[in-house]
Amino acid sequence: MPLKHKLLGLGFSFLFVFLILFCMLTCLYFYIPTYIESKLIPEIANKSGVQFYSCDVRRIGFFGTDLGSVRIGNDKNPALSIASVQIDYSPGELFKKKIKKVMLSGIELFCEYKNQEFRIRQLDLNILFAQLQSSKKTVPSSTDSLQTLSIGRLEIRNAVVVFEYKGKTLRLPIELEIFPGKTDRNTWRGEVLECILKLYPGGQKIVFEANIHMKKEQVLLGFDTTSIHLGRFADFANLIPGLILSGEADINGQASFQFRPFKISSASACFKFINTEIAYNNFKLQTLQNTQKGKHPFKIEINGRGGKEWEISGTARNCKFRVNGLDIGSNPPIFTVSGNGEHAKDFATYNVLAPDVKVNSIFGTIKIPSISLKGNTRLSKSMKKGREFATFELKARDTDLVTAWANTKIPMVSLTGKLWEEKQQVLQVDGVFKFEDTGITDSKRKTKIDGMCGFIPLKWPFKGTGKKGKYSVNRLQWRNRDLGSITGTVQQKGSGLVFKGVHISNLLPDLSINFTGKAGMLSSNDYGAGIHFELKDYKIVSDIDLGQFVPSANGVTFNGEFGLNGDLTFDNTGIKSSLNAHLNNATLMLKEKEAAIHGIQTSLFLTDLFQMRSAPEQKLCFEKALFGELNIHDGTIEFQIESGRSFFLEKGGFGWCDGNVYVQTMRIYPKITDYNLVLYCDRLKLAMILEQFGAVNAEGQGTVSGRLPIRIHNDKILFKDGFLFSTPGEGGTIRLTGTEILTAGIPANTPQYAQIELAREALKDYDYDWAKLNLMTEGENVLLRLQFDGKPTRPLPFVYKKEIGGFARVEPDIKGSVFQGISLDVNFKVPLNKILHYKDLLDMIQ
Repeated sequence: MPLKHKLLGLGFSFLFVFLILFCMLTCLYFYIPTYIESKLIPEIANKSGVQFYSCDVRRIGFFGTDLGSVRIGNDKNPALSIASVQIDYSPGELFKKKIKKVMLSGIELFCEYKNQEFRIRQLDLNILFAQLQSSKKTVPSSTDSLQTLSIGRLEIRNAVVVFEYKGKTLRLPIELEIFPGKTDRNTWRGEVLECILKLYPGGQKIVFEANIHMKKEQVLLGFDTTSIHLGRFADFANLIPGLILSGEADINGQASFQFRPFKISSASACFKFINTEIAYNNFKLQTLQNTQKGKHPFKIEINGRGGKEWEISGTARNCKFRVNGLDIGSNPPIFTVSGNGEHAKDFATYNVLAPDVKVNSIFGTIKIPSISLKGNTRLSKSMKKGREFATFELKARDTDLVTAWANTKIPMVSLTGKLWEEKQQVLQVDGVFKFEDTGITDSKRKTKIDGMCGFIPLKWPFKGTGKKGKYSVNRLQWRNRDLGSITGTVQQKGSGLVFKGVHISNLLPDLSINFTGKAGMLSSNDYGAGIHFELKDYKIVSDIDLGQFVPSANGVTFNGEFGLNGDLTFDNTGIKSSLNAHLNNATLMLKEKEAAIHGIQTSLFLTDLFQMRSAPEQKLCFEKALFGELNIHDGTIEFQIESGRSFFLEKGGFGWCDGNVYVQTMRIYPKITDYNLVLYCDRLKLAMILEQFGAVNAEGQGTVSGRLPIRIHNDKILFKDGFLFSTPGEGGTIRLTGTEILTAGIPANTPQYAQIELAREALKDYDYDWAKLNLMTEGENVLLRLQFDGKPTRPLPFVYKKEIGGFARVEPDIKGSVFQGISLDVNFKVPLNKILHYKDLLDMIQ
């Protein structure tokens, strides 16, 4: 064949091939958009469980496609919207359902948590996960390999996850890269994926890196970030009402888990907090300022092993906790929480150890050298109602509680119990609170409680009255006196406690005081407690020596009937108390000194028992009182005990010598040794006064009135020119015998002796027009000066003699003299202390 014909045939062949190739490429060019729009995208949507979608195709080429305004879901509530999609591929890879790269930008993904389930709007996650699972079942040699779409690399930029929870909307910016990971000869390409997820909460960057093994259904996750500002998580913290976050944190960790079915194989994480404050309702954790990055005051570590065992541990140094108004500090608290799935399903144990705990509150400070909390819990959601799912045991040793009014020491205190569910109750707590050998000291009130121990069954929540517990006190002391012991029962009532008991006295035989009380928290910043005690009429069988109560009253005996009732209340302002006491038919005696008070009656109302303060106008009455030769009766005293150091005598009076004596208002202080008071005397019989002072034997009619100023100084009673005088115009009669004391020590046959003898004779039977009695102290004696103006009722055996210038006694057979008027001035000296024994009485009163 000629060369020309050969060339022409070859040319037509090339032209035919070119035309065929051109036609094929032209068909391919026009078919690819149709394929993507009508087959590829619907297939992806269908296999992802998407029912509604829209896609705006901006450009389609042999080696790439640009899509805009992609929407999955309906127009009003889309599940996903994408501003731009860029797909890179080659024609050959495309028909093999392989895409080199997909880059998405301007994404908004809408999801929510509702009915205890995580959801993406209008997207079936189960179908999506099934689609991902199907890819791992296909090997390169499979005839079905063309049926599975594979993407070589996926990039997501400028994406936002919009999350809705309980009516609140959160926006979390993210970036994501997924690309094939490294493989070996036993792993086909695409079986291992690398994933880099970047989160930007509050503008901060948190990076998660994951290795996803599709065939093994395994994910290896790692993350590491520093200087995260917790305050920027405010939008997320607001999902939990009352939660407040601030400060910085360093977070790192890693995890390995299976994603179908989901199961954590291992995990570990470490959270280090700096200058942190975390608050939730009435709980607050605050780390002290620490700018040194190498020292983290608060640290939490989480570790899991084999998917069956896990542990949470942590330390808190230089931290302060605040719970319900209580400031709790420890250096450091150490805690661990661990679980083991081999022994029981979702089983966990925990252990918290905190040394040097300090708690500050409105009512005081608590210091605990060591406190521990341990227990276990079951986390299974399928647990039947009524089944126990947690136990706890809290122990504290050598607790020291200091308040404004007392100091309490508890060698051992514990709270043990369990948590469980029953019927409609979400949570029930049963526990037992125990305390041992507790001591309470109130130095201000000189009160001490020793050997207090007991147990109290507790329940939460609770509205009725719980089971009974018991408590006891070995010894109750007041002012270094052993008052006795206490036993009783205690039980929960609502959010507080009610108790009752009996105090067995060591002071008096067969004496017991019954009491009831209650205690509880009134609010988060307030608490209260109250005790009511009562002693019904108690009769003393035999005389009791008061020296066992007051050493200075040794030898003073007491008997009678008495009863009392009172109240004690405690709150954040302190302790308050009151006492009502009554005394009937009581007798107070000092036998050795011949002193006694009989028929004592009183009702006493103390408004403050510990401060010994009474209400005003308290009254004490007695039938009679004997102080040596002195005899008084029908006494009444109105008074107020202002404190243990002040006694206010409002008014008082008593009967004496058939008349009345009134006492002026005065204050008495135990440490004051100098007092001045005045006794106002009204119509006292003169003869009885002289008789009771022991000066002479006296009889007669006639009264005197006046005032007796008395000074009590350094345990001495001093009369300061006291005087009593008869009523003007009213005279009387006086008959004195036993007056030998008047002439004692005076030589006989002297004018002075004769004058005194005349006065003695006259006073044996003397009518007076007026009389006056002066009392004053001379040394250890009281000088009684009697002055009369009157006349003897009979002639006196005396005559006047000029040679001596006075009267002289005559023989009985000689007629004496009749006196028409005579003024007498007689002095008696009385050793008052021997008569009244007042020093012993004053010592007892002091």
